[in-house]
Amino acid sequence: MDEADGENPKPSRRAGGTSLSAQRRRYVGSRITHFRERRGLSLAELGQRVGLSAVVLKAVESGSRGVTFECLIDIANELDVAASDLVEGME
Repeated sequence: MDEADGENPKPSRRAGGTSLSAQRRRYVGSRITHFRERRGLSLAELGQRVGLSAVVLKAVESGSRGVTFECLIDIANELDVAASDLVEGME
């Protein structure tokens, strides 16, 4: 297969050379931070509830690490928001 078949797609880039996936991770992470703080939860508290360490959750919130869809659902449930709220407004 070639790139046109989707086997080795090149990451999309935005101005400044930042990949779209990195921008999306940062956006979702900022939304998680917003809702976590609104709920008054610490990184450790939310992490414990969803099975992530505070260090890993901090990496998710900063956008340096992504999460699975299932984990995103778990996070949304613990924050009492819809998963769509975590991606609302994302390009």
